[in-house]
Amino acid sequence: MQSTGHNLNTVLLDAPEAIYILDNQGKILGCNNLATALFGVGRLAAGLKISAFLDAEERQDYDQVFNQRVAEKAELFSIEFKLKRDNVTYVIEQRTRLIYEQGLPIRLVASARDITEAVVNRKLFDRSEEKYRNIIQNSSLGLLEVDLNEIIQYANDAFCEITGFSQAELIGQNAIELLVPESAPEVAEKVIEVGEKRREGVADAYEIRIRCKDGSVRWVLISGAPVYDSFGKLIGSIGIHHDITVQKQEQILRENLLAELDFSHKRLQRKQENLRIIYDFASSLLNKNSVSEVFRHIAASIIGKLGFVDCIVYHFNPKTNALEGDPSFMRDVDGVDTGITPLISIPLGVGITGHSALNRKMEWVPDTALDARYIQDKKFINALNGDLIIDTNQLARRRCEIAVPIINDDELLGVIDTGHPDPDFFEEIHKDILETFANLAGVKIRQLTVSQSLVESESRTRSIIEYAHDAVLTMDLTGIIMEANQQASELFGYEDQELVGMSFISLLTAENHPRFEELIRNFSANSSIVSNGFNLEVQTIAKSGKQSIMELGITEVRIRGDAFVSVFARDVTTRKRAEYELKQALNREAELNNLKTRFINMASHEFRTPLTSIQSCADLLSMVLSFDEAKQKQKLETYVNRITNEVSRLTSLMNDILVIGRIESGKVQFNPEPTNLETFVRQFQSEISGLGFPGRNFKVLVSGTPVEFSADRQLLNHIMVNLISNAFKYSTTAKEPEVEIHYQSEKITLSVRDYGIGIPDAEKKNIFQSFFRASNVENIQGTGLGLVIVKQFVDAHGGTISLDSKENDGTRVSIEFKIKDESNTQL
Repeated sequence: MQSTGHNLNTVLLDAPEAIYILDNQGKILGCNNLATALFGVGRLAAGLKISAFLDAEERQDYDQVFNQRVAEKAELFSIEFKLKRDNVTYVIEQRTRLIYEQGLPIRLVASARDITEAVVNRKLFDRSEEKYRNIIQNSSLGLLEVDLNEIIQYANDAFCEITGFSQAELIGQNAIELLVPESAPEVAEKVIEVGEKRREGVADAYEIRIRCKDGSVRWVLISGAPVYDSFGKLIGSIGIHHDITVQKQEQILRENLLAELDFSHKRLQRKQENLRIIYDFASSLLNKNSVSEVFRHIAASIIGKLGFVDCIVYHFNPKTNALEGDPSFMRDVDGVDTGITPLISIPLGVGITGHSALNRKMEWVPDTALDARYIQDKKFINALNGDLIIDTNQLARRRCEIAVPIINDDELLGVIDTGHPDPDFFEEIHKDILETFANLAGVKIRQLTVSQSLVESESRTRSIIEYAHDAVLTMDLTGIIMEANQQASELFGYEDQELVGMSFISLLTAENHPRFEELIRNFSANSSIVSNGFNLEVQTIAKSGKQSIMELGITEVRIRGDAFVSVFARDVTTRKRAEYELKQALNREAELNNLKTRFINMASHEFRTPLTSIQSCADLLSMVLSFDEAKQKQKLETYVNRITNEVSRLTSLMNDILVIGRIESGKVQFNPEPTNLETFVRQFQSEISGLGFPGRNFKVLVSGTPVEFSADRQLLNHIMVNLISNAFKYSTTAKEPEVEIHYQSEKITLSVRDYGIGIPDAEKKNIFQSFFRASNVENIQGTGLGLVIVKQFVDAHGGTISLDSKENDGTRVSIEFKIKDESNTQL
């Protein structure tokens, strides 16, 4: 015991702070020098209590706390009290540990330290904190304090104003459950993530959406930091909320405008690229000289330009009533031959391709796995070729497929078949391009067929001459026959050599004598007439008196300086029909060439104008975006609208061209139903704003007794849109157009009258030709297809259309519909 006491005294004396020992009554048993210095009374007297050195009020509080803590047997407790010394008040913190022996408290060891300066600093800090709380409370920034479980501990008035909740409604609530929108789980994830960082003592700033009391959502910028207690323990976090809803809305609007601009730009680029693909295809198609070249060009263009995996073009053989696929018409993804050598033959109605040919319509299969008609190429080819094993894995992996028939003049010429290994790969624009390819190919194949027919006809004619189906005669410059072949004798009914010495004029009917006599007189005077050769059609008379129409081919022949005239005579009666068909074919070819020229002229003008406008708008947008974007919002909208209008203009042009293509290929259906024309027109009048002529409308004049007639309302709407648009476009400064409806017993007359620029007399005959536009339209937009489409749709109704126009005095377009339905079922 003495040793223990000695050791304890040593500890007390060497301790770095004031230490004293108390019994369980609080009386002093011993202390060190630092304790004596702290209390300032020499050595603390044994048997006294610490409270004896305190003022009465402090003494009472000290004894009450000391006795209570001892009674509770608190192992360690602290007491804070004020000690006056030398007229100075100090704040002392006493930390006391209770020491037990055999389970009973026998003494207490206390340490004391001067915390006056710390208390002063704490008060200063409390006042500073209160000051800043008042600043935050009265600022426009919302303040929210939460504990470690995201339970709201405090919210200032600004935060309440932002969210619409009162402090009573906020405090005690879970911030995530109360303030995070149900439709935004990512916000809750963000809050939890930030909370984890703050537990690690990390302060940060982030943007989130919060839910207000009225259900609305606002954007706030939160600057947050962890919160600690006086012992440095993390107890929660505090966030300063800055309402950035207006700025965020402006940012979102700006981003949407830019996204819309980017989308429009990409859509325009896509349309331009598709037009370029079609133009390149059509341009190259003009140089193809055979059907095989056309088919190879189709396959190569689809693989090379559209990026499809494979393509095969089948030729329809009417003799076998099947589609035939030549290996040279097949291309794989690399643009080279597939390596397939046998001819593929597909009967009509077999597989997707056969159904397309049978029904003469496009077959679009988004997922071949769901279409029972689909036949994998490898299996199909193997079935057709016995045991021949062919590697067509590239073709066999198709998961979507498009088959487009090639048709011209209602004749099936072939089928374009293409696929891709991914389902739903093909888009609407792909269908339109493939249909355009098929239509252009159909026209070209028909042109080649006609040209081939012409070549074959000429070959037949030469064979006729060679094998004596034509007469060949030689005469001198006076018209005396010097030589005639056997066929000439048979043709004119004379015996061998009986024609020699006769005047050729005697073989002609009397009404042809003057023409031939004049020709003979000119032989010597102007021999170039016959040296260059020319044809003459005359009426001849045989020895028997039979008259025939002969075509004479007259050419000068010189032998050893002597001039002769060679006459080839052939009976053209049997050729009349063939000649007429050839003439019709040539006229159609000339019409196609004219159509191509007008299309190129129109497209180069109509595409250049909107593209120039779009480029200008894009340049202006780039300049505007370099300044304050929010202030330039109205300008941005103006330029975006202008770009949208020009894109719509190009789209309208493409739609007109595609409509013409569908009309020529017989793809436009006619679905009539009972229609009241007056009701239809007046309803159209109420929806006129959609045509893009704000503030304008037309008058409706009705006469006669109204009666319904059978009409396709979709086609009728096309008719009205084109006629009213023309009336507005070409009469911008004149009075409003008029629509007249006149009911009669067997027909209804619909007239659209405008008071605009009219049409020059010399150009009226061309007004229903594709891509034709009058010379006085100047810069008025148009494609030259509107009236062509109108006429086709009027014809589908079994109606008639006429046009009366005078330059600078307006135009009237009149359509007569029969009340009794005699229309076609398909264009």
